[in-house]
Amino acid sequence: MKSIKHQTFEILSSNELRVFSYQDLQRAIWIAQGNKTPYNKSKRQYGTNIRDWIYDGLILHEGRNEYSLTECGLYFGKLDKLEGIKYLKSLRKRLYKKRKENSERTRNNEKWISEYRLKDYKNDMRKNVLKECKGAIEYFWVEGMISQMRSDERHYTKVLLDQVANIANVKLTIEKPI
Repeated sequence: MKSIKHQTFEILSSNELRVFSYQDLQRAIWIAQGNKTPYNKSKRQYGTNIRDWIYDGLILHEGRNEYSLTECGLYFGKLDKLEGIKYLKSLRKRLYKKRKENSERTRNNEKWISEYRLKDYKNDMRKNVLKECKGAIEYFWVEGMISQMRSDERHYTKVLLDQVANIANVKLTIEKPI
């Protein structure tokens, strides 16, 4: 005995174009249920089932009011109830595993991108800081502003300049006049 779901997929797979509207999908479910009354589109809502079938990979929502069966959906419609349930479980496991791998890959990519941007930001920041430090060295050391300071200020500024020059790979030398 086939379930309503299987019968619906059989009806849909008999469609030659294999592309159908939402209304065609509802009509197929209506027929699979064995209803004797004519189909009335305004009274039936199967949105939850259809959404689950799309999520399971049995139906593909191609565009506005356009649906089609996937290869899995075509195969599912040919199976009996027990085989169909087993197939659907294996399909769900595969899809779950694939979605989990994709989410992990996405998470790792986002982490890598954020770390890369942070490294780029730090490198840019270092370059800017080094430019500013070299500018400060030039101001205090080359232009001689350090000599215009009082002794304590001169001493501590010289200590800072020596340290910054060491980090920036700049050698502080005293030029002797010729």
